[in-house]
Amino acid sequence: MNKSFLLPLLLLIPLCTCVSAQGTRAAQEVKLDEAYAAHNVSGEGVLVVMIDRGIDYHHPAYLNADGTTRLAYVFDMINGNDGNPYGVGQILDRAAINNDLMTDGPPLSNDNHGHGTATTGIIAGNGGGSDGSDQFTGVAPEATIISIKLVQDGFPAAGGSPGEAGFFNPDYIAIALQFAADKIAELGLPSVTLMNIGSIGGPTDGTGTVGRAIADFAANHAFVCGVGDDGGADNVARGNIAQTGNGAIVDIRFEKLTDGNMDVGLWYDAGDRFEARLITPGGTTLTPGVPNNNNRTSDTGENATIWHNGSNADFWGSTGNRREVFTRIASGTGVYTLRLIGITVNDGGFIATMNPSRYNLNNRFLDFGTNEGSINDYSASPGVISPTDYVLDPSWTSPVGAFSITGQGAPGDIWVGSSKGPTHDGRLGIDFGAPGEVLFGPYSPGSFYSRAVSNTIAGTNGMYGIQNAVSAAAPLTTGVIALMLELDPTLSPAEVLDILQQTARSDNFTGNTPNNTWGHGKLDAKAALDEVNRLVRTDDLRSTAVYATISPNPADDIVSVAVPEGVTIRAMTVFDIVGREVFNSQAKSVSSGALPLGHLMAGTYFLNVQTDHGVAVKRFIKR
Repeated sequence: MNKSFLLPLLLLIPLCTCVSAQGTRAAQEVKLDEAYAAHNVSGEGVLVVMIDRGIDYHHPAYLNADGTTRLAYVFDMINGNDGNPYGVGQILDRAAINNDLMTDGPPLSNDNHGHGTATTGIIAGNGGGSDGSDQFTGVAPEATIISIKLVQDGFPAAGGSPGEAGFFNPDYIAIALQFAADKIAELGLPSVTLMNIGSIGGPTDGTGTVGRAIADFAANHAFVCGVGDDGGADNVARGNIAQTGNGAIVDIRFEKLTDGNMDVGLWYDAGDRFEARLITPGGTTLTPGVPNNNNRTSDTGENATIWHNGSNADFWGSTGNRREVFTRIASGTGVYTLRLIGITVNDGGFIATMNPSRYNLNNRFLDFGTNEGSINDYSASPGVISPTDYVLDPSWTSPVGAFSITGQGAPGDIWVGSSKGPTHDGRLGIDFGAPGEVLFGPYSPGSFYSRAVSNTIAGTNGMYGIQNAVSAAAPLTTGVIALMLELDPTLSPAEVLDILQQTARSDNFTGNTPNNTWGHGKLDAKAALDEVNRLVRTDDLRSTAVYATISPNPADDIVSVAVPEGVTIRAMTVFDIVGREVFNSQAKSVSSGALPLGHLMAGTYFLNVQTDHGVAVKRFIKR
């Protein structure tokens, strides 16, 4: 993958994804309040991995009552280089973070922008530094946190606060995922990971280098990535060349009315041969040659370059059997034409995407235009849990008055900026919607977020503010998954996704589901946790009719076991996750029992309870 080529493109991650946490409104909407009451969950014993812009770990939302950190690790991939095995950045463990909290001066790592701090709080902030109301508490406030700083958004200096240069390297994603996998294994806790970045572009079918790394990770670890903020504009073009030879010409006009960089990527089947040309507003025609499978050609003029890539030479490392025509326009405005001429046509289909082109920009395809298929490349990877965003209550009260974001959609309807499916290979792409308009999240004094006092929440001394868009919906979803894993730590990523899809609810806004806008409907936390609980209460196939309860779960040094009245325990055996016996207790016909766990390492275990009425198998976490 050509890093220097992709860097400017992928830095187009939109800043509108910036700005909240759970909030009482969202808790009621997705029935979190009912879920808490029914299942007594808080995220305890679950690990949340956040891949974003870093975190202000000094914020009270991420501190225990004694002032120590709630974070197990911070991996700052951008600032510093401590010689760690991953080859980039610096790694802070819990001890290093606690030491830094006790030291005056700037933190060893920080989120100067604010996005990562706010969105992590939606998942797992404990409400510290607020007025103590539930609206500032994250979904899973007792979860353990790992923060990975992968992206740095550029912003200018203002009001005495320094600016910051933007940074993004797509190759870092695979490194971040490897770090996450290693630390998940080390800590031995059930986990959910959110990568809260992504924008339109790329193969969008999971075949790229990054897409394959994500799919591999998501096969073994619950992984969330929001669908993207590229909805509401005709930034996708789908069409077909129906014939070969004379007359087999298709013109795809696109309008660029926003100055600055624009990228247009078009993909077509490798069994076809097209000639591609770019006609600029000034009348210049750029004509790269028709490449072989392993080559690329290009032509440059009038602030634009067009590349024609063979099936083995695209810019994304795709293993898909497609060819790519990629156009980059450095500056200027006007109407451009991408002309395709059929040389050999077997399939004939093509799909093109434009970046940037969102609902609030004047860039769009004039021919073959649609918003179907605007899902981001990362979210399109197989196995990813991909929430979209809908409007709940886009209002808040700041220290300088009451505000509301208008023109975003009616309450209950999809947010106008939410990307849509399907993926390029025809999968649904969208799993369900979560309400992200708007939520409340931790803000850091001096950050880019905190510059707008109107975005902060009255009565919080600037420590909390708004967060919206898919960047709010995705962490809300991630928090619910953490609660699911607290109930049943053995849930596989596929089981988590299936439960969330099957328990999503439909209404007049979603219409018939599943569909490319809403996926399977709207997130219902209560229904999801009820389903998890139902599955947990129905013991494994190895069990018979008897039902045993264990508490607490997760457990520290002791777990207590109880069975129904009239049932006696004969023996209790503990097995680790791969089936090895690690403890055996020969009970003497008792109706309850206690198992010492102090000698066990942290992780997931199975308890086999033999009774005079049969055998029960229970799952539990040792912290």
